[in-house]
Amino acid sequence: MIVVKFYCFYRNTSVSVLRERLLNVGTSNEPIEIPFFLTNELPALPEEVKLALERAINMLAQDINCTDVNDAESSMRLAIQNNQTYFDDLTAPLEHTKQVFNSKLSHMISSLPDVIESRSPVGLSQTIKIASLDFDYDKCCSVLDSVKNSFEQVKQYFDEREDHKSNDENDTTQNRFIRSVHCTFAHNSQVTQTEMMALFNHLLGCNVDAKATALLYSDNVAAIEVEIPDVTSGSARHPVPRPRNEFQHVTVWCGQDVEAKESNELPEQVKSKIAQKVLFKEPIPLCGSFSFWHEQEPDALINDTSKQ
Repeated sequence: MIVVKFYCFYRNTSVSVLRERLLNVGTSNEPIEIPFFLTNELPALPEEVKLALERAINMLAQDINCTDVNDAESSMRLAIQNNQTYFDDLTAPLEHTKQVFNSKLSHMISSLPDVIESRSPVGLSQTIKIASLDFDYDKCCSVLDSVKNSFEQVKQYFDEREDHKSNDENDTTQNRFIRSVHCTFAHNSQVTQTEMMALFNHLLGCNVDAKATALLYSDNVAAIEVEIPDVTSGSARHPVPRPRNEFQHVTVWCGQDVEAKESNELPEQVKSKIAQKVLFKEPIPLCGSFSFWHEQEPDALINDTSKQ
């Protein structure tokens, strides 16, 4: 089941995400890239392998007895064995990969200065801004659509703001929908970088089966209230730290000159009747994935206010 566990471990890690993480390791900022696949375009998995992989993944996500797991592993081994030629044809020759690695490593070593000055291991561009649980924008839109169908006042609220969907989420001079939907768990104004790494680094890429429970909205901002479980989903089931903000939410819309962080005030505004709260008839499943959002370089910082 090692193959399956590795598949699950990297299931939410794209090439770009992996590269970003590697850039934050060490001080060279130059990860060595070597050929693995022969081509960028990969053929579809053989049906036998696909079915065996799906069965094994489903078992890892559930509490399955040892006998069933052993059967799944045997099926996986047999599927790989029967399609060995398929897998062999996917990868670059080992000797070629070794030559590329040795060449790039030698070049990297030769380019090092004779004396390396000490410097801070983490630069501004690598500073973690927030630890967040990121959600799919389309899924959040589906949640809003479901609520709009049940509550006329919510439908009217968002219908009046339909034209704002094309506006840049980072431009605070405009009314706008927030497309990078997320629930902030910790902000660097609340915790140190060391604490951020200790609490969340091992959770990066892990899924959490949250639930959308309510919508809070005012003339200035709107947010979906979410319920966060105590453990991650899947077989590993890591404990999930509690968000530092008492109001666990996903900001979905901001008015002109309003920053996303102002949605933290919605519960109090509901009590003061400045804002409204609509409880959902039933909690709506909303799966998220943990990530770090980093500070930007000063010359690249462009009013990025969605990460609050």
